[in-house]
Amino acid sequence: MSGESKLFRDPIHGFIEVESDILPLLNTKEFQRLRRLTQLGVTSLVYPGAEHSRFGHSLGTMHLFRRIAKRWREKGMDLTEEEEKAGIVTALLHDIGHGPFSHVVEKFLTAKKKHEKWTVEIVSDSTEINKCLRTISQNLPEQVAKIMKHDPEFKVVSSLLSSQLDVDRMDYLLRDAYYTGTSYGKYDLDRLIEKIARNKDRVFIARGGLHAAEQFIFSRYYAYWQVYFHQTTRGFEKLLQKIWQRAYELFTEGHLSDIDIVSSLRPFFGESEISLEQYLQVDNSDFYQQIKHWANHSDPILSDLAQRFLKRQPFKAFIFPKDFSLDYLNRVQQVIENHGYDPRYYILEDTTSDVAYDYYTREEDDEQKPEILIEDEQDGRIKEISKVSDPIKAIASHRRAVMRIYVPDKICHDELKKLN
Repeated sequence: MSGESKLFRDPIHGFIEVESDILPLLNTKEFQRLRRLTQLGVTSLVYPGAEHSRFGHSLGTMHLFRRIAKRWREKGMDLTEEEEKAGIVTALLHDIGHGPFSHVVEKFLTAKKKHEKWTVEIVSDSTEINKCLRTISQNLPEQVAKIMKHDPEFKVVSSLLSSQLDVDRMDYLLRDAYYTGTSYGKYDLDRLIEKIARNKDRVFIARGGLHAAEQFIFSRYYAYWQVYFHQTTRGFEKLLQKIWQRAYELFTEGHLSDIDIVSSLRPFFGESEISLEQYLQVDNSDFYQQIKHWANHSDPILSDLAQRFLKRQPFKAFIFPKDFSLDYLNRVQQVIENHGYDPRYYILEDTTSDVAYDYYTREEDDEQKPEILIEDEQDGRIKEISKVSDPIKAIASHRRAVMRIYVPDKICHDELKKLN
C-alpha cells in the first residue's frame, strides 16, 4: 500500500485510522458535504449538544466494521479480502445519500426517493466518489451498490451494515448519547464486538454475549423513547414538514415566485425529476437560509410557521386517547378553527410509526431487518434472541404505539384536554 494512512481523533472511538487508498474518498465533495448534514436533524433544539454531523458517524461506522473484521480474522471466521475492502468502504459511504435534517424532509425533498437509492446513484454515477472507488478497485462501485441493495453475494457484509444488530446502530447509539449528554444509548461495545460471530452466512451473538446484547437492545429502546421520539423534537420535525408543505402549496397556486426560493432549492419545486447534481447541492445551510427568508413572507401562515421554527416556539403536545373517533377528530379541528388557525397547518400529527429510528422488534417476515440471533447457552443452538431472553421478549413481542397531536398555543391545548 503506497502513501500514508491518516488518524482522526474521535470522541467516541479514540483514534480512527483511514488507510491511504481510502483517504481520497474523504476529500471528495460528496463526502465533505456530510460535514454540513447534522446526524440528528433538529434534535439540538432539545439537546443543545446534538450538533454532530454525518461525517463523524460515517468514520465511526467504518471503524467498527474494521474492528469486527479484524476480530473475525483472529478467530478464523474472516471475510475474504474482497468482502472486507468492500465492507469497509460501504460502511464509510453508507450515509452519503442523506439529505438535510436527517429523515425529516426526505419524502418532500427527494421526490420520495429514499437516501439509500441516492447512495447507490452516488457510488454508481460519474461522481468524484465513483472515480476514487475505481482507483481502488475497478469493481468496487458495483460491489458497494450490491451491499447497499442487500445482494446475496455479500449477505454477511450486508448484515453487519444493515440489520437489527449492525455497525451503523452500534455507532450512532454511542455517538448520539455522547452529544445529547444522555446515558440512554450506552452499552458495552467491546464485549459486543468480542461476541459477534458468523456461521457461514449467518451473523449471531456467541455464548457469553447475552447480557451485552440485552444492554444494546435496551439502549436502543431507551434512546428511541427519550431522544428519537422526544415529543418536543418530534414537534419541531413536524413543524418543519408543515413549512415545506405550505410553501409548496403557495408555489402550486402561483403565490411563491423564484425570488422567494433559494436557488439551490428551486429544482425541488415543480414536477421535474431531480438530478443527482441538484440533490448534492443541498445541505442544512440551504434550509436555514430558506426558512429565514420565508419568515418575512407576505403569506401569514408560512411566515408564522417559519418564525416559530427560528425562534424555537414549539407547539403544545397532546396525546390522543386510544379510542378516539372521527367525531373526536372533527371536534379537535373545530377548536383550532375557533381560534383562527387553519387546521391543515396548525394540527401536527405524529405517531411512533413515523420515526425513522426504531428499537428492536421481532420481524420474522422483514428481510431488510433480520432478527438478532444468539447462541443458546444451554443447547448451543442459534435462536432469535427473545426466545432466550425474557427482558427482550417483553419489548420485542409487541410494538408500543403512541399518537400525539400538536396545537399552536396553550389555550387550544387546554380546550382539547376538556374534550371527551
